[in-house]
Amino acid sequence: MALHLVLVAYFVGPVLAALTEPVVDYGLGAHHLASALDGIRSDGVAWVYDPTAQAGQPAGLIERSSARGGSILALGLTPLGLGAFTAQNLVTLAVHSVVPFVGYASARLFGLERRSALVTALLWVLLWYFDSLSHWLWFTGRISWSLGAMMSVLGAALFFSALERRRASLVAAAALAVSLAAVVLPLALLVVALPALLLYRRGRREVGSGVAVSAGVAGAVAIAAAATALFPVFDTPRFDSGVGPVLAPTADFFFTDLVDLLRDSEMTGAPVRTMLRMLCLVACGIQLWRWHANSKARAETLLALVAVPLFAAYAGGHVPGLRYAEPYALVLPATLAAAIGAGALLSRVVTVAHWQETTRTGRVLLGLAALVVLPRFAQTVAQYVPEVLPTPLRVAGDERPFASPLVGLNEPRPDQQTYRAPKESWVELADWLDASPLPGRALIQSWDVAQHVVATTDVAVIGGVIESRLPGAEANLFSRPDHGALHGYALQVYLETYAVGVVVVSGASLALEHQPALLRFRAEVGEFRIFETLVDPTYFMRGKGRIQSQRNNVIEVADASGEPLVLRFHWYPTLECDPGCTLEPEGVDGQLTPFIRVRGAPTAFVIRNGYGR
Repeated sequence: MALHLVLVAYFVGPVLAALTEPVVDYGLGAHHLASALDGIRSDGVAWVYDPTAQAGQPAGLIERSSARGGSILALGLTPLGLGAFTAQNLVTLAVHSVVPFVGYASARLFGLERRSALVTALLWVLLWYFDSLSHWLWFTGRISWSLGAMMSVLGAALFFSALERRRASLVAAAALAVSLAAVVLPLALLVVALPALLLYRRGRREVGSGVAVSAGVAGAVAIAAAATALFPVFDTPRFDSGVGPVLAPTADFFFTDLVDLLRDSEMTGAPVRTMLRMLCLVACGIQLWRWHANSKARAETLLALVAVPLFAAYAGGHVPGLRYAEPYALVLPATLAAAIGAGALLSRVVTVAHWQETTRTGRVLLGLAALVVLPRFAQTVAQYVPEVLPTPLRVAGDERPFASPLVGLNEPRPDQQTYRAPKESWVELADWLDASPLPGRALIQSWDVAQHVVATTDVAVIGGVIESRLPGAEANLFSRPDHGALHGYALQVYLETYAVGVVVVSGASLALEHQPALLRFRAEVGEFRIFETLVDPTYFMRGKGRIQSQRNNVIEVADASGEPLVLRFHWYPTLECDPGCTLEPEGVDGQLTPFIRVRGAPTAFVIRNGYGR
């Protein structure tokens, strides 16, 4: 428990310091959360068309399954008067806090003795913070998926215990756990379905009718809870028009994961550290073999609980519909389930009595295993706690540490992947832009700053995660191969195309700043330099008019004239026009996503997201 509290304080402490603001690297999740909450409140749908992001794009759609789960959890706190970001931060803190308790309870429900359950709880804590996928999921805003993984394992454990003890009340508890898991992790039913079926088939003649009926009701409740989250995810390709999936590796990634090789960060997250994962899988396999003789039901249940999601995680990349549900996340519930078997084995192996009973050959083998495991464990921990590393040495004359052939203390220091409060300068910039009368959109160079601004203000922003595959992501100048190195006429065309009125730069951006014919210095806020563009940042590519307001799902236009009108907002198939006007896509040279063409536009009209209804 002491270790858990130390790790929570280290990794999650900044959440409390930034209670009313989205923590760093949660900007995208915070934007999706706020958007999902708006969509749920207004239309009962957990995504919106946001005209203020990237010249108009869906928010919470591509990753809506993770945003949806977080929004549902946070929505339960907002009636208390809490803001969306405060609710998100409290949910995040709560999920981190319960990890060892859920692990301990799951192990006990599977029949492990107290010492083995405590070892399982320890393994859950270590996996939570030092397995690369687990760490990457909660660090990048998918905390609801992390909760879903825990609830999947707990639900299966409750169902196992219910049938072993013939208690209908435990089946009801299993239904609640699995239903929560299914809502926040769309593929949770893949984790629980086979273990539940195996258990029910094995015990259908032995359990009472009350337990049997409860099990059937539990299954129906879980399926109903999952339907609202699962089916829209499989429908995503229809909406996304070719936008590629993430977290959907193919089977060959399993072998590179074994040895911590990063091939594609969009498929596995970065970096890749799997030592603890593989230790749990191997130890669990050994323990399942031991259980198979005297506890076959437990062995079969845990095997299914580990094998099915693990197979789906790596095979999902080969299945067109499943790829968009980001199946790689299923590695986490598989690993947490494996930790239960590993806890049972390791709690026996590390005892003094077992060491005394072990032969000399066995001790040598255990020593060799420790020599292999412990250094790799230390390397894994250092990846996420870089303070334990000594200060890197600088070789005289070597100013290129990333290109140096030397290793050891001269290696680049790992990034610190903990939650961080937003810098004061970020908040000052957001306030400046929010109060600025400058027309047009704000192009922001730093992706995390752009994400913070779009999440916390109503400013129309271009910028954000440069690897984004959302429709309209090409609007971000800094996501292009040249990283914004446009000059002269090419830069002018870009600024006009996307109605850019303000450019915010930080760091090295000489190619962009030294454009006196197009950019004029306006202000400096912290480390940010703000330039006003000298182009006309009109939102109308054809025709004339005035954008009266732009907000989630709504663009209000006044004083419109011209036929047809073309607005510099990205077209999306669910958008509708009222009154009496129609919307069509208007292709633009160099763009993948078309703009909005309006036919039959009256003087004043509204473009709304109709959700394709």
